[in-house]
Formats: sequence, C-alpha cells, structure tokens
Amino acid sequence: MVRPRKKGIAAGKRVKFEANLGGLAQVTRGNLQSLGLHAQAHVREAVYSSKWKGGFRAAHSVARSIHFRVLPDGVLLYTTKPHVAFHDEGVRPHQMRYLLKAGRPIPLRPAPNVLIFRWATAASMARGKWRHPGIPAKQFVERGLATARVAVRNT
Repeated sequence: MVRPRKKGIAAGKRVKFEANLGGLAQVTRGNLQSLGLHAQAHVREAVYSSKWKGGFRAAHSVARSIHFRVLPDGVLLYTTKPHVAFHDEGVRPHQMRYLLKAGRPIPLRPAPNVLIFRWATAASMARGKWRHPGIPAKQFVERGLATARVAVRNT
C-alpha cells in the first residue's frame, strides 16, 4: 500500500533556533513562533527583491507559497510549490536526456500565442539540441534567514 504524501509540503528547510540567539536564556514556543514569523516575512521580502521572469505575479505566487511550522527544536520553513527549490538553489545547464522517455510530442512556445510540438530524438541530442540553459541561484531563503536572524537578535 502506498502512503499518501502530506498535502501542502513540497520542500522544507529546517531553521535551528540557538538558545543564545538574542541573549535568550531559554527557547520557548513563543520565541520559535517569533522566529518563524520573522523568517517567513524576510524570506518573502527576499523573494520580491529577486528577479523573476514572470514579473510581480510570479514573485507574488512564490512568496505566498512560503509557510512555517513550529517544531520542538526549531522552525520548519516550507513551500507548497515544488519548483521553488530549483529557483532558490539554481540549476546547472544540462542536456535534457530525460525527454527521450517522453511518450508524446513535447509542446514548445517559441513566441506568444504560438504552440508547436517536437519529438526529442537521440539524433537531435547528439547534435546538441535540447539543452537546458540553467537557472541562476536566487538564494532568497539564505538572504531572508540572515536578515531574520538579525531582526530576532535585535528584538
């Protein structure tokens, strides 16, 4: 029997809460809640400051997908959109050999309102076609967490 995946959690990054952060003598649920709220707000702010191909609508969609959950030993930051991890960490340029397994033509949009279909073949791969250009790492999670840690220390 296959266990269903928990709906809503696609990728997560655990944020450890250090007891000496901000001079706090004890880690309480309230401190963790405060860290989670700060982390969520600052990561969302870093998402908005990153460049997105889809403009504000794409940034807003990604920012709204970032949530947090308080755990006994820290805070879990997670997103409901699986592709966000690829934008955050980046993707190296690569040959898309996995397209050879496609059982149907691949739709391409070379221009707005234009849709064409192509097959990926071994011959086209050998000629250097079907290369993914890569995605530069935006690192909005790291930038957001760095500013959140400073904000929690100062409160």
